[in-house]
Formats: sequence, C-alpha cells, structure tokens
Amino acid sequence: MRPQRWLVGAAAAMMLTGGSAHAGDLLVNPGFDTASGLGPTSFSGLSSGGTSSAAAWGVWNNSMVLTTTDQIASTDPMGGGEAVHVTTDGPENGIYQFVGANSVSFVSVDVYVLSGTFELGLGQGGYYSATAKTSVHDQWLHLSASYPPLPLVGSPLPNEIGDEIFLYSTNGAGAEFYVDNAYAGSTPVPEPSGWAILALGMIGAGAAARYRPSAKPR
Repeated sequence: MRPQRWLVGAAAAMMLTGGSAHAGDLLVNPGFDTASGLGPTSFSGLSSGGTSSAAAWGVWNNSMVLTTTDQIASTDPMGGGEAVHVTTDGPENGIYQFVGANSVSFVSVDVYVLSGTFELGLGQGGYYSATAKTSVHDQWLHLSASYPPLPLVGSPLPNEIGDEIFLYSTNGAGAEFYVDNAYAGSTPVPEPSGWAILALGMIGAGAAARYRPSAKPR
C-alpha cells in the first residue's frame, strides 16, 4: 500500500505547488528565487543595460524613466519562494531574459498587478509579436502567449520562433507589479486548471488502486 499512499501525496503536492519547475523550461531562474546579490536595483537608462534584483534577469527601458526591482516573499498560490517586485514610471519598461536563439514559441508567467497595465511578451531580436495583457489589479493571474504555427503575414521577424521573454508595463503612467513562476519553451505547459485536473485524476487513480477489492479465493 505504500506506493499508492505516495502517489496520493505526490498529487496533492503538485496541486499545491502548481508544478513551478516545468520540464522544458529554457529560462534561468524562472521562479525568481535566486537573487542577483545586488539588492534592490534602479535603472533610468534608455536601453537593455539594467540589472534586476533576480539573477539572470535584466531591466529593459524603452522610455527614459526610472524602473526599480526588488525581491519579495511570493504570495503566488501556484509559485512560492520569492517574486520580483517591479515599479516603472513609463510604458514598455520592465524585466526580460534572452534564451537560446530561435528556441521559444510559448511563454507564460504569474503576475499580480498593483497599478497600471502589465504585458507579457514573446519576441525575437528586441521585437515582439505575441503578447498577453492585463489591467486587473490586486489578484494573481496566469498569462500565456504563443506564436502561431505559421509565420504572420507582414511580420518583421524572419520566423515565428522567439528568443526572449518580456515582463513589462504598457501604461503611459507606468505600472507596479509582482511576477513569479515564468516559463519559456517550445511547447506549452498545463494551465493551472490543468494541473488541478491532473492532480485530481492521480488522486482518484491512487485511491482506486488502494481500495480495489481482492479476488475471492476459489
């Protein structure tokens, strides 16, 4: 009976954590749990040269305003550990990460917007054409964006496979948000509801195996 009890326990843990470490994730430090060692950061340049509070994540400013980052304890029910707190005073400013060239067709992230509008972007060479946006405040949301299977007509990109993920403001007055549990890869990951359904299915399978009646002796 021990294997069945372990199966139920593993499924319950998956439902609580949301499987924050996804197989196939090409990002470094996708959960933002590893700090860069710089403490809170601020950047007011007009470029991609800023550093963030999270290791492997940079700050990208498209407007000459201040963008700050800091590590906080995450309250994301599907994440945990730490999250990055981003505040910016202008549009299209935030944090980003480059991955292997032409290797990403799907990105996702959990976000908690305190003010302004947040956008998740999947891009290539500094351009992006696949995005997901929200202006819902004061609750954790899961956003995802993916390129279509065929190139977009008139797209400035040579193909529809990207190499970077953007987490940024699209509001003229800036935005403030928390991000956690990011993903970038070639295949989609299950949405939070999918993890819950999978977990319930595993619990059901474990329970059925545990309580299956034994065959009667003849």
